[in-house]
Amino acid sequence: MTKSPNDGRALEKPILEALLAGLPLIYLVTDEEDRFFNDLNQIVQDTRKTTFVFNQALGMVPLETILKDWETMEHKQGEGVNPHASIVKVIQAKRSDVPSYYYFLDAPRLLEDGFFVRRLLNFVQQVNNNTSAMKTVVLVGHRPVVPAPLAPYMEVVYHNRPDDKTLQQTVNSMKEKLGINVTAGVAPFRGLTVYETRRAMELHTAQDKNAPMTPHDVWTYKRSKLAGGGLVTPIDVSNFDFDQVGGNDKFKEWARKVKHCWTPEGQKFGLTPPRGVLALGVWGCGKSLSVKAMGKAWDLPVLQLELGKLRSSGVGESEGNVYRMIRAVEAQAPCILWVDEAEKSFAGMGSSDKSDSGTLARMVGILSTWVQESKAQVCLAMTANNISSLPVEFTNRMDERFFFDLANEDERISILKIHLKKIGVDSSKFNLANLAEAARLLVGREIEQAIKAAMIDSFAAGAKTLDEAILAKVLRTKPRIVNTMKDEIADVLDWVGYDEEAQDGIRAKLASGRKPESFSLVKGDLAQQKTPWKRYLPLSLLPQTPSTLSWYGGLWRVDPR
Repeated sequence: MTKSPNDGRALEKPILEALLAGLPLIYLVTDEEDRFFNDLNQIVQDTRKTTFVFNQALGMVPLETILKDWETMEHKQGEGVNPHASIVKVIQAKRSDVPSYYYFLDAPRLLEDGFFVRRLLNFVQQVNNNTSAMKTVVLVGHRPVVPAPLAPYMEVVYHNRPDDKTLQQTVNSMKEKLGINVTAGVAPFRGLTVYETRRAMELHTAQDKNAPMTPHDVWTYKRSKLAGGGLVTPIDVSNFDFDQVGGNDKFKEWARKVKHCWTPEGQKFGLTPPRGVLALGVWGCGKSLSVKAMGKAWDLPVLQLELGKLRSSGVGESEGNVYRMIRAVEAQAPCILWVDEAEKSFAGMGSSDKSDSGTLARMVGILSTWVQESKAQVCLAMTANNISSLPVEFTNRMDERFFFDLANEDERISILKIHLKKIGVDSSKFNLANLAEAARLLVGREIEQAIKAAMIDSFAAGAKTLDEAILAKVLRTKPRIVNTMKDEIADVLDWVGYDEEAQDGIRAKLASGRKPESFSLVKGDLAQQKTPWKRYLPLSLLPQTPSTLSWYGGLWRVDPR
């Protein structure tokens, strides 16, 4: 194989190097077989006649036959439709003056056959022990599959999604063909294949040929493609902002400052986007809402990942799905990858070797390594209600960790205003201080639920609008979920800790910027119990001299007055 002047833009450097090095066995991962072979055709010169493609519908045919078939539509079947017969011919092929390349399509399915894997191993051993055998087999698939016997010999390379130049050429070509105006530029199309770019523009033309194609139109198409793929779920954050989040001011301040890390000006200054952020804390206190608002503030797509959706029954398929998910996410970069209630996604890690032969552990390992090593501008945002099942490597790799707690009185007033406004009720006509007191120890989501319940009760009572007395009663009598989660909250507080001197958490910053309400809840619970909680210092051991009891680093600390 020789290189043409345009080869640098036709194929990625790792692919070129693997082919030019004459490696016997290469695994090529691509989502676009046709674009790959078009790119390949640009760089093969003296090896064009010794480049063959195995397609189980056509058999083993020259590369030129594949390319011509797209034009002629003859779809003639060649020799060696059976993959075993084809690989035997490769093994038996005599030495030539130029290298020979054999591309086997649908590799994941072929490699399910242990007999075929054995033939590949025979081929590799032949080439490895016969320096005159200039032959390379390239397995082509949409996901990497590396059988253990072939692992020492196989080089895995990736054919990436089209770059900006290729996308711009595609957009320009389709603009001329369809006669439409595109105001989106090339950036919104990043992550789409050439095929998908064409289809997006054709669909827009079918809907309204006279309307210009905007970035919103492109993102709408991308959301539908991602949702259909099933690997990640695109989240529409256009209706979320920090004005809808009551309290958590320190988190908001951090998010607004970090926004500059995603801008060209900030990156020119030397800022780098965060790799990850962990939102930990009490259920219903605005963690998920804050992540969505953060996506809106940063003007980035938010993609939700559920590891359970990547699980598959086939050997190696779950791990392969993680790799596919990573490629899909990187193709959308810059973006936010959101794992909601992460403790559920990672549950079972400790027993994975027994329960699923280590599949979950390997999936998490792949994801963890990617978070650490990836150069793509992707921020992993994890929300969690407890810390116990989160892998340490994930929590340690988060740029920032925030603890979200129960709202204090001022924050409850803010939450009440937000939810009253949503239902069209003028909050200025209510005694918000009294309502906030009635809502003590309710989480934000429970306050929203209480307002909805009070609306129903007000309507049933014949009121013209939401009745304040009814709302106050519902807020006071609504069961508090924190009363059923004291152990879980205490575990999280143990982990977060509190530094009195810094007025902040030790292992996670306090999202509200103040000492959490949960501390008073736990301490109040301690005072009411006849038998002191085992986690804390027994009252009988407290000094008899006047002292102050405070929480520090997961322990009660006694300071003489």
